[in-house]
Parts: sequence; structure tokens; C-alpha cells
Amino acid sequence: MITNMESAHRRFLSSSFDEFIDPNGIIDLPSKTDEDSTHENRIFNIIKWFKYKNNDIYIPIIDIDGIETLYTKAYCKVCKIWVITNFKLFFIDQHINTKVHQNQASINQYQNSIANLSPSLNNKKFLILYVLLEGKPIITIENRYFREIESDLPNRQNLSNTIILMANKFTDLITSFTQKMIACYLALDEWTDKTKRHFLGVTCQGLLNNKLENFVIYFRKIEAEQVTHQFLQEKVNYLISFFNIKNNFAGVISDGASNMTAAFDNNRFNRRCCICHVLNLLLGDIHEIFSERLDDLAFLQSKIKNSFQFTKMCEDLNKSITKIPSFTPTRWYSLIQMIHCFNNSYDAVLKYFFNQKIESPFSGDDLVFFQEFELFLSYFKDAIQLFESDEFGQSAKIFFELHSIKDSVSVLIDNSQFLKEKKKEIDSLIESRMKIITDSWGDLIYSAALLHPYTLYSKFLSDDERSKGIQLIKKMINEEKLKDGQSNKKETVFSGETSSQKDFIIRHMLEIEDDSDEVEQFLHSSPVQEKDALKFWLQRKDQFPYLSKIALKILSMPTSSASIERTFSKAKEILGEKQLRTGDDLLESRMKIIGNKNLFLQFYNDHWLEYFPVNK
Repeated sequence: MITNMESAHRRFLSSSFDEFIDPNGIIDLPSKTDEDSTHENRIFNIIKWFKYKNNDIYIPIIDIDGIETLYTKAYCKVCKIWVITNFKLFFIDQHINTKVHQNQASINQYQNSIANLSPSLNNKKFLILYVLLEGKPIITIENRYFREIESDLPNRQNLSNTIILMANKFTDLITSFTQKMIACYLALDEWTDKTKRHFLGVTCQGLLNNKLENFVIYFRKIEAEQVTHQFLQEKVNYLISFFNIKNNFAGVISDGASNMTAAFDNNRFNRRCCICHVLNLLLGDIHEIFSERLDDLAFLQSKIKNSFQFTKMCEDLNKSITKIPSFTPTRWYSLIQMIHCFNNSYDAVLKYFFNQKIESPFSGDDLVFFQEFELFLSYFKDAIQLFESDEFGQSAKIFFELHSIKDSVSVLIDNSQFLKEKKKEIDSLIESRMKIITDSWGDLIYSAALLHPYTLYSKFLSDDERSKGIQLIKKMINEEKLKDGQSNKKETVFSGETSSQKDFIIRHMLEIEDDSDEVEQFLHSSPVQEKDALKFWLQRKDQFPYLSKIALKILSMPTSSASIERTFSKAKEILGEKQLRTGDDLLESRMKIIGNKNLFLQFYNDHWLEYFPVNK
């Protein structure tokens, strides 16, 4: 077979295309072209395919009367159509940027992502689900492209009304789960979007069916000036009642805003501080200490912002980054990212200043400082990422992590060239911020560390801290026994006749316990060094009936309000520019759906036909 390709066509092909060979030997592409008007509407056999960059656009080599020729069209596997190229990338990129292509690409990607979770989707069921779970504007359902795929779709008003009805029944399902949790913790936070609207969000976390679950239960627009401590108390009391968690409500997790502390720092709500928020404040303090040096980075960032030249220099020097982000006080990772990107692009920074004929504010000493500073910040970054996790047993790690941070930071500063200049100030800030955590969490930190079967978490407890942790565990066991009405103490022992006497016995730690103390048995048993605390305590429910219940309760406690903050990031889609007028009921309904994705998928598979019947 003779090859007939002009040099320009060869350059076009080699510049952005790679030969496509399916590793499974199955090419899911046409074997023949469409009708070619330039060759009297003939259809040609395809010899092989070349793929365009990272897109599902393919261009074929065809057989024209025994001659290999590059075809004038490319095939879009996403849209399943042929696109005229005239051997110019412009026409291909133009097609990729069309709404039709982007819509279909987004739908295909989403369909693949939920294929295992929601099998056998028909078009109507799938397109509605796509709008719901991807946070797309309600008006998307009236998209012309959607209508071409499936004509039997609701209009935007019907969809909005149905979402609210559906969310009401879905909320009943959530309620049936929250009331079954061993202990139920509520994480609260406020959020302001870019249009200065204020919102309050609440998630509920607890152990359910031997698995830690987290549900979005509230998301509403609020007036900032009305969010007093009384307002917050009323909202939480309402949620406790509505979701029927009065008997298993165990406390609140929130940041340290004055209205939060005033509302929940009491025996009724048992507030614990969000550890990530406190560490974020600490990073802000550290930024202030080194503000003079960091001001030079702000100057650099202002110079290279949107600079194509700096980006090109980074690429030429094979740097992994192409820009230096700015510092935002409310985002803990922004300071760490700024330092990391500077360290990784330092020679590109110097080259940029040289080419721009600007005197560089940086010297070799600055590079050493920022390298030390990045290592210093990494301790706090790792701690924040640890406590943002919703895993079971996080509360047991608080004491050891705070202990190890102070120790590691102290050693680093003592051996540093520049950080030691600020050692006293750094030590004072760390001490004051960590005191906020220990004051808020109290002896619970020690109890949680003791109850984790991996003994490293309690290894460095002092005798006094160990004693306080044990006393709290025993107090909680006594409360649990009295709640059950099953004190195993001998009948001759007085346990209180009135509610005040029973409270007094509990408050003063008067012993009401079995001859065989579960706490002492556990603490004196051979250590197993089991890192899976949930598995450990589930296997020992019979051996330690009360202690296991207390352990599951304490170790299921979240260490941050990250769960509701993740919900805020999802809200940005729903509250985008095209959805500024979303009503409160619709907004909360959509947030409950998108914030409880996996549970909603099960609900939707079972009930979607009740709300979206198929018109035959």
C-alpha cells in the first residue's frame, strides 16, 4: 500500500496525535468513515487511528484506492460524530469547547463514576440524578441537549417542587439512622459565600451498624447579626428534637467563635473545639511572627501573578509548579502552599527578577530560612490533615499528636539556623493555642488515649493524666449503669434514693461497680497493639459490656468540623451565579441530597419512580 501524506499533514499528525492501540485489542471506534463529500460521498475503510492529546478525539488513516491518506475529519468518541478538521487543530479545539461536547463529556464521566453504585440507569433516571448529585443549576434539566437524549423530563419548576418533596422523605430515612447511633455528635459552622450571604450548616456523626457515619442534616441561609448564642441553642435543640436524638446526643464540635462558645460551653451541649480551627489560628500567629520575611513573598506574588514569562521559566527549568499562590488567613494550607511553591521555584524566581531588571529581595540565606520554615510548617499541616479525617478513633490521637508536635518543633528550632531567633515567641504561641484544645477537651483526651488498644497513644501520659482519664471512664460507666438501672453492686450497698442523691454519688465518684472492674482488667491486660480500634472493641463487647460501650462512644467523637466545611465546598456549585435565587427549602433539600450522596443513591434507586413516573 502506498502512503500519500503531505509534509504539512505529517507535521499536523505528529504535533498533537499519538497512534492509538487498545491494550485489550478492542478498538471501540468506527471501522469506516462517514460519507465524504470531497470524494463523491464515498465511504472509506479505516486502517489505523491516532488519538488527540488527552481527549477522546481520534483521526484516522484511510484507504483510498490502495493509498494511505490522512482523513480530513476527526471522530469524537464523546459525541459520536465526525468533525471537519481541514488539518488544523483550531477546529478540533473549537469542537471540544462547545457546550454540547462539554455536557456529554461531563455526563459520560459522571455515569462511569456511579456505574457500580447505581446500575441499570435509563436516560431519565440518570439525567435527573446527574443534576441532583453534581449540583447543576435546576435549569439544566431544560437543556436542549438533555431533551435530545430524553424528551420525558420534568421542567425546572416541577423538578424544584419534587426535590423538596423527595428530600422530606429522604430526611425521614436519615432520622431513622441518627436515632440508632450509639452516640450522636453535631458539627456546626458558619459560612459566607462570595456574595456575602451567610449560612449555617450542621452535620451529624456517630457509630451506626458498626460503621462510622456522617450525615448533613441542616443547611440554611441566616442573617449574620441574628446568630446569637440563643439562636444557636434554639437551632440545636430543634435538631435534637426533630432528628429524635435526645437520648444519644453526646455533644457539639465547633470553632471558637464567641457565639459558639457562649452557646455550647456547658453541660447541656458539651462543646469540644475544632482542633483544625485552633491549629489554623496558630498558623496565622506564626505568619505574624515572620511577617517581615513573608512580606517579600507577597511582593513576589504580586509581580508574577498571571505572568506568562514566569510560567514559561518554570516549565523550561522543569519545575513542578508554575505559579506561587497568595496567603489567605482563613485557609490554613495557603501559607504552606506559598512557601512550598517558592522553595520549588527559587531559581526561576531569581531568573525572573534578573530578566525584569528588578533587584531581587531574596538571598541565599532566605532560601535556607524558607526551607527550614517549610519543614516547620509541615508538622502543623500533617496534624490538620490527621484531625480532618472522619475515621474512628481520632480522639485517641489528640494527646500524642500535641505532645509530638511540641517535641518535634522544639528539636527543629534548636537545630535551625534562623527559627531559633523566634524560639520564645513560637513556644509561647504553641503553648497558648494548645491550651485552648486541652481546656476544651479536658480529661476526655486522656480517656480516649487510654481506650485505644494501640498503646503508643497513651505511652507519654503522666501519672496524673492517666489517673484523670481513668476516673472519667469510671464515671461514664457508673452513669451508664445507673441509666440502665443495672448497678452490679451488692444490694446492701446504698446507691441513692432520689435524683439528687444519685447525682451526688456520680459527681463525687462514689464507687458503684462490679467486684471485677472492667477498666482495670482492660488496662492490665496484655497489650495487643491493635491499630483498628473499632474492630478491637466490637470483638470485646461481651468481655467488657460497659467499657466497650464507653469506648465506642468516646472514640467515635469527631476531632474537627471538617465534615460541614466539606459541605460548604459543595455548596459553591449549588450557590453559583446561575442559582443566586435558590429558595431556602430547595437549597437545604439539595444540600441534604448532595451531602449524603451514597445514602441518597440507595434511596433514589428505590423510590425514583414515585417522584418521576415514566410516561409511556
